[in-house]
Amino acid sequence: MKAKRLFFGAAAALVLSACDPDPVSGEGGNRLLEARMEAAYLNMPPSAAADFASPVRCLYTGWMLPPETAVRFSEPAEMVLLSGLDAAVPAAADSRWQAAESFAAGKPGLYSLFLRRPGETAVSRYRFIVTDSFGGVSQLTVKAETVPAKGWAAAVIEYRKGKDLTSFTDPERVLGRWFAHRSETVSDPVYDVVSLGNGGSLTIEWETAAANGPGPDFAVFENGMSANENSVFAELAFVEVSSNGVDFERFDTISRGTSAVPDGGQIAADSVYGLAGAKPLGYGTLFDLDELAGRESVIDGRLDLNRVRYLRLIDIPGCGAGTDGYEAAYDSFGNVIYDAFKTYGSAGFDAACTAVLNSHE
Repeated sequence: MKAKRLFFGAAAALVLSACDPDPVSGEGGNRLLEARMEAAYLNMPPSAAADFASPVRCLYTGWMLPPETAVRFSEPAEMVLLSGLDAAVPAAADSRWQAAESFAAGKPGLYSLFLRRPGETAVSRYRFIVTDSFGGVSQLTVKAETVPAKGWAAAVIEYRKGKDLTSFTDPERVLGRWFAHRSETVSDPVYDVVSLGNGGSLTIEWETAAANGPGPDFAVFENGMSANENSVFAELAFVEVSSNGVDFERFDTISRGTSAVPDGGQIAADSVYGLAGAKPLGYGTLFDLDELAGRESVIDGRLDLNRVRYLRLIDIPGCGAGTDGYEAAYDSFGNVIYDAFKTYGSAGFDAACTAVLNSHE
């Protein structure tokens, strides 16, 4: 795809969430963004005041960009580009600040861009998505039978049962490789799972610590049932990791669903990102620790991305607000997360196994 250049101009608002919704016009008044990009915008919730110390002009990206898209600034600036939406603000003397007239992100993911004028200390943060799927927000998957695992879950640290759960409550079924508990009573991988219940959670320890290596670093497998390639009966979960078992960091998420999904209903697999459970049985959702590289806990040493030993899965009751006593769950952009609700019996996320793909051990 040919690179496009975007600008931010003097008329743009100072607060990111209050940006003028119209792109800056190019020569002859033509808009600089394609219609398909304009249709892919996600609305940001109001940003915390602490994010902006007398911020510079608003960068207009529309939140979604194709990989390698050049985004040119309207004047020279100093910038830091980091993976993840919640990256910590770089200190004024941080060596990562560099003079630039544009930026481009080379691979799909979620990013924080920090900008300041040369010689100034006031900083603005701009959050956006790089994706090559403008109809959705595609996330890589891996087939369970061929996953190049370096290790599997070895111990259950905590199992908190959610509501409406009456079956598949043995947490040790998440331990070991894919379909590890096959027996006369478990003859199908769809049953070789532990259910969390609506709103429940499960914390496991890997036998081999995950590390931030090339590409995705670990995979999470659920037993989603697929109607076709992109339509899945999905029960979703937030994904968090830790090095010490105390300080956990949650992966950023995107949900593009717009309406409630009944029990047994389907979601589009490419409508979510950063959530486990959107892939059909036998396929795992891949996660890249690099997306957490800019977090405060990584910078201060509480989370060592080269020694991530603990994984926590938290079921999402995808009901929207105020349904049967449940509260809505939101993605990193403030959008409500919808999944099949309300499920019963084997309610909530059904964890099959988790696999470490990169490790230094």
